[in-house]
Amino acid sequence: MELVPSIGRGPFQLDAGMPYELGLIARTSGPYSSDLDPSSPWFIIRGTASPPVGATYHKMGWASGWTSGTKEESCVDHKLGGSPAEVYDSYVSRCSDRGFAYTTGGDSGGSVFVRLDSNNVNLIGTTVGKQNLRHVWSPYSRIASDMGGTLVVTRQAALATPVLLGTVSSNNAEVSWSAVSGASQYEVEVVDWEQQCDEDWGCNVVNTGVYKYVVTGTTFVDTRGIFSFVIPPGTPGYTYSAVTVTAKHPLNAHFSLTSIPVRFNHQ
Repeated sequence: MELVPSIGRGPFQLDAGMPYELGLIARTSGPYSSDLDPSSPWFIIRGTASPPVGATYHKMGWASGWTSGTKEESCVDHKLGGSPAEVYDSYVSRCSDRGFAYTTGGDSGGSVFVRLDSNNVNLIGTTVGKQNLRHVWSPYSRIASDMGGTLVVTRQAALATPVLLGTVSSNNAEVSWSAVSGASQYEVEVVDWEQQCDEDWGCNVVNTGVYKYVVTGTTFVDTRGIFSFVIPPGTPGYTYSAVTVTAKHPLNAHFSLTSIPVRFNHQ
């Protein structure tokens, strides 16, 4: 069960004297990629609850990268398959789960999980293989039962979510927050929105840009000079920027949830 990214050097490599970092799943940059996402290289395992049939789930595989699909069945007996059948069909993975996430040779042993938010997941099993073009995985409950004893895979520690205060000075947007205990840096995301209209579709507020910054202090200033005031909660904004902040400690993979956004009206 790959709970530790194994690509490249860093705090999650198992070297002499290197601590085993529990409860992490390496996150690739997308389907068919084995390269870690440099901005978000891991998911944090918060639990092991299995989803119902019909739920969306994800898998991380060495060969096919990060793919997702819908859970189709629970407790399916999966035969290895091959020739001669009388030999290969004797190898059976009992009571596996099955779904539609793309998988291929080399993905076996990769994590299968359900996303709780952008960084946190429930680990639901590990990939066994594929059967009739379906993805098959061994549920976490079966793995824990077969191994016996206590199998710990979750990382419970989490940072507090930053609470933001927004002000506008000289047409610059400023966001500040109290320091979060345990955080070594903060990720600031700025998303620009504006109202666009046409005679066929009417008017819609659409995303026109996303910007991310990493800061070590507790203040961020957007110096583009396009802001006039903070939009009060519940007030519609037609051309504005929304700012959110996530507290992070990359060396031990601790994150907070994303803050409630502060919105700034454009001039």
